[in-house]
Amino acid sequence: MSARCIGRTATVVGTVVVSALLTSLPAAAANATRALFLTQRFTPSSAPASEPLAARLVALRGETEGFQLVIRARASRLQARLSSGSDSFLSGKVRLLRVGFVRIEHPSTGIGFKRGLYADPLPAQVQGSAMRARGWAGFVVLVDSPHGAAPGVYRGAIEIRSGERLLATRPFSIRVAGLQAITGDDPRSFRAIGGLSRSWYERFAPTASFRLDGGAQARAQTRNLLGFLSEHQMTPIDIPTEQGLEDYQRLPWPAKLLPNRLGSFFIQRDWSSRGAGHLRSLWASWQSRDWIAPNTYFWVWDEPAGTTERRDVPAINQLVHGNAPGVKTFMTGFPYLRGRISGKSNRHLWDGGADDVDAWAIAPHRFYGRWTTRLERRAGIDRSQERRRSIGKLSRAGKEVWSYTYFMPTRSIPQLVIDGPPTDPRLLMLWNAHEGNSGWLVWQIARWVDGRRMRQNRLAPRDPYRDTISSTTPEGGVANGDVSLVYPPVARQYGLSDPTAPPVTSLRFESLRDGIEDANLVTLYRERFGAQRARRALGRVFGSVRLPAGVGWTWRRYRHEGLARRMEKARRRIIVRLERAPKRADSSGKALPLGFSIRAEGVR
Repeated sequence: MSARCIGRTATVVGTVVVSALLTSLPAAAANATRALFLTQRFTPSSAPASEPLAARLVALRGETEGFQLVIRARASRLQARLSSGSDSFLSGKVRLLRVGFVRIEHPSTGIGFKRGLYADPLPAQVQGSAMRARGWAGFVVLVDSPHGAAPGVYRGAIEIRSGERLLATRPFSIRVAGLQAITGDDPRSFRAIGGLSRSWYERFAPTASFRLDGGAQARAQTRNLLGFLSEHQMTPIDIPTEQGLEDYQRLPWPAKLLPNRLGSFFIQRDWSSRGAGHLRSLWASWQSRDWIAPNTYFWVWDEPAGTTERRDVPAINQLVHGNAPGVKTFMTGFPYLRGRISGKSNRHLWDGGADDVDAWAIAPHRFYGRWTTRLERRAGIDRSQERRRSIGKLSRAGKEVWSYTYFMPTRSIPQLVIDGPPTDPRLLMLWNAHEGNSGWLVWQIARWVDGRRMRQNRLAPRDPYRDTISSTTPEGGVANGDVSLVYPPVARQYGLSDPTAPPVTSLRFESLRDGIEDANLVTLYRERFGAQRARRALGRVFGSVRLPAGVGWTWRRYRHEGLARRMEKARRRIIVRLERAPKRADSSGKALPLGFSIRAEGVR
């Protein structure tokens, strides 16, 4: 992934090889810190043991990799910087973010661990503002591996200081593999899409009025927001502003969305009266600027049923395919066949023709099957994977299969809440890769409004730094941060005052980015070795389909214990096997070096 716009103020210095520096360090300084994966969690009062692989990064060319650097702080103010003894390759490629905490008063229903402080927001270091700390404190070290980077191992060290006093130095390395990552606008790229409301965003990052600056601040905010999302390979459902359209089109996106809502027009309400004209006009504008691409989609409907599924959805599909050639339709839903899962069928939406849905986003708990009664088992009926068979037919019909998620109070399917297992966000993307899904949708990534009320209109603002409940279930269950994956760029407690800066990222959002990169890596592996071997490569992460306790649907077995290490080891084994595959070449046709063995990587 290209160098990203978060944390631009991080101190970055580098000139010579780090080994000379490390030999001169006191042992206490070298051992005073702990290195953790981004998918691990620490609190001010406790931190897990250091993870040997965490600070030995491995990245494809075009990826970003990182780790948490944790220190038991007795100083009140901490700052981190790249040591001057680091390899020159690292200059300009290392970003250092602070690990912030939020307080959870009501644990997420069915999954949250307990009340208390949870690491999540990752504010940038700001000149003149150091991190106040007592007990365990931490930084996130992110290293960009550019697409043109030369394969090899590069070494560096991070210094943690309190004022001018050096508290600790931690060495790290990054091995740039001899493989190119799939870029964001590559047709093979995993499509991640998330909702973002500009009005909710501006409440916590207000810009100057148009009369004062002619809209300069608002344009800068939109430009930086879009850049941040593009660099995390997350397409916004709605383009933030009309003025931001040019910036949007200049950036690489895994998917682009033709707006289904513009001005007073909304497709679900106005398709029969104004749909054809809206689509023709919009398509002509985009087509004239060469903006229509194979990854351009139009969101038709969210979970249609009844008359909507029988009449409205196929009619809108025909409108899109007839008036916006080259644009694909997608919706959230499930491919039903009469007599199998229920008495209804929507086969008319995937049987071929202009009225078909091109991409189907399916909730994870609907991917496999459901509980089989004792009577059914006696009759030789097994419903544990019947839904998977329907999805298989959908895929063989040439339709794209995506997933979409919303909060479910269970630990049997990965969730996005702050107080759930920290491995969940990355695991969710890796599961999509395991199943060969083309994309994933989350309905909001910055729902900074009252999470205890779910009506979309006239909701009170919610400061996600202070109030973590972002949504509730119909049964009254609460979710902390499931649709609030980033934080406002203005945060006085961290010295952040620029409303035009990108949003503050989070441990969960960076784990999602890692997971999206994992999904693209598995795509490379599937292309080289086939789907079956790609699934086997993740066999130490995902087990067989089974019925979790207390639910009526089936899902893949996985264990939380040691999962952060198992996911990373699986990823590194895939990289090594791809590197060692014969007849590999870069874009110039030049053969690449074989790279490290699995034994050398320490990931047997």
